[in-house]
Amino acid sequence: LIFGVSKKGKEYSVTGVDNPEKIVQDFLTVLRGDKFNRKIQVEAKKYFIEGKSALAFHIPSVYPKDKPVYFNSLSNTFIRTGSGDQRATKEEIDALYRNSSFDKKDEEPTV
Repeated sequence: LIFGVSKKGKEYSVTGVDNPEKIVQDFLTVLRGDKFNRKIQVEAKKYFIEGKSALAFHIPSVYPKDKPVYFNSLSNTFIRTGSGDQRATKEEIDALYRNSSFDKKDEEPTV
């Protein structure tokens, strides 16, 4: 996730963020708090570009055994589709739990 950069058409520009230290602290506090069902490891970096502060947060993908990850309730589970996210269906959530329990047996090669 990148804060303080905007895109218009194909052009990006640094818009900056006010009080970057507070934004980093607040963002990391939410991710490490009790809002998510799992603790989320995040790498935060602050950049100073064109006299403005921009923030970048790298959130690595979780291991299949740790899925699903959701916010507040299971109904807030999302699936990445292309470049967007969509709310997961009950069947997709069930598949995430199944894969986390059985180490993705459907992806193992057959002998």
